Amino acid sequence: MKLQVKVQMDVEQVTREIAALGDAGEEAAKEVLNAFAVRVVNEAKPLTPVEPIDGGDLRESVRAISARKGRTGVLGVTVMAGGAPLKAKLEATKHRYNVVAAVQHEDMSLKHTSGGPKFIERPFLRAVVQVPNELLAALDARKP
Repeated sequence: MKLQVKVQMDVEQVTREIAALGDAGEEAAKEVLNAFAVRVVNEAKPLTPVEPIDGGDLRESVRAISARKGRTGVLGVTVMAGGAPLKAKLEATKHRYNVVAAVQHEDMSLKHTSGGPKFIERPFLRAVVQVPNELLAALDARKP
């Protein structure tokens, strides 16, 4: 599952400012993205369903992967759930550990005793609106 959100801002201006600051600009952007991801993780964990099938391992698998440049040179950060952290718990069951997180996140018809669907998407959408201003402020703070 991949969720991509585009935030409207003057991307060319931000790109120019990051480039003008060199390594300091890229580090500022990484810091802002990493802080954003931590906020999303901290808000997402309590919203993550805990079901008998995983005993809370899905909740514990919610994590951020530090900001980095992709193959295309675009800087990004990842917040995810599931994957290898669920493998040991679910390997012996007939449930596919690599599908459980996606189903729990996307299936709006599931009834949960705790948490619910869209447990990453909801905090992501609440927090992402702050990122452009935080990024511009971080860049301004590093200007000579």
